[in-house]
Amino acid sequence: MRLAVPGKVQVWGIGLVVLLIAVAGALLLNAHSISTGSINISPHDYDQAQRRWAAQHIVLYEIDVEYRSVQGCGLGSDGMMCGVWTLRVDTEEDTVTALAHNYGTTAGSNKRLLDAATGVAAGKEMRYLTVDGLFERVRAIRDKGPFAVRGTLIDYEISFDPDLGHPTRIAAKGRPASDGSWSDMPAHLSSWAVVQQLRVITKR
Repeated sequence: MRLAVPGKVQVWGIGLVVLLIAVAGALLLNAHSISTGSINISPHDYDQAQRRWAAQHIVLYEIDVEYRSVQGCGLGSDGMMCGVWTLRVDTEEDTVTALAHNYGTTAGSNKRLLDAATGVAAGKEMRYLTVDGLFERVRAIRDKGPFAVRGTLIDYEISFDPDLGHPTRIAAKGRPASDGSWSDMPAHLSSWAVVQQLRVITKR
């Protein structure tokens, strides 16, 4: 008759517990990846970029930035209007002046936003494309997403300028269904803002 060795039983029991914890963790990670979209930056990346921009002490700059949205570019609650914009931003005077706008295929679209006499963007419509506006957009995405809309997951790709720190790309892409079923939602949820060039005019 052979008796069980308590030490071996204890080791076996610990091994089983570790295995169960690993399996449970894998299931939780898998569930997280299925139930939410993603963003490619961390809070540290955002804070570091914002500090780099603030350290430039830029008070007047011009920016060429393109915004596109698959689901539409009219003036709505978000105030987004597609096209390539050239803006002059004065942070001390808190003004945004639209110098040029090229929608791409729709002629005259800039007439809805620009004052024909002064070229100053109507109201606050263009502030979402300033550096401060782009930072606000990134922070809102980082904090609240949305990372899913009506069951469609959204993945975000953010990049910052390595020298000045300002956001250079904010892209949202709807993720196709994991079961292979077709839906137009992923395409409709896609949008991007890309800074083509930023010209520093005055520093403090």
